[in-house]
Amino acid sequence: MLEVKNISKSFKTLQALNNVSFDVDSGRILGLIGPNGSGKTTLFWIVLNFLSSDGEGKVLWKNQAVAHQLHDVIGYLPEEQGLYVNLTIEQQVLYFAQLRGMNRKDILLKLDEWMGRLKVKGKVKDKIKTLSKGNQQKVN
Repeated sequence: MLEVKNISKSFKTLQALNNVSFDVDSGRILGLIGPNGSGKTTLFWIVLNFLSSDGEGKVLWKNQAVAHQLHDVIGYLPEEQGLYVNLTIEQQVLYFAQLRGMNRKDILLKLDEWMGRLKVKGKVKDKIKTLSKGNQQKVN
């Protein structure tokens, strides 16, 4: 479980986060929605330990402080995409997954399952540039 407790963050005179707390149970997905400048990115950067919070706040994963090893478990998907639009869905997923040390055969065995679970509209041989932004985010 992810626990975010009393997180605050200021940048000079700007109070980006003020005493933010929430829990996310294992196996759940969390999304934050809000206007530009509301602190969404700042909060995720603190959760991922890319940025330090102010004060006594803490972020715990299964009752332990977030460490670099947890980056394999906790993911962050920003709005900006890092996709190669001329690749197919299959090529893009293979590239990303192999960067993470996954085996090509295992990736291909699971690709259709994940396309279904994430409800990606398209076929694995479709080029990224032909997908809607929402479906590109799902591939990302």
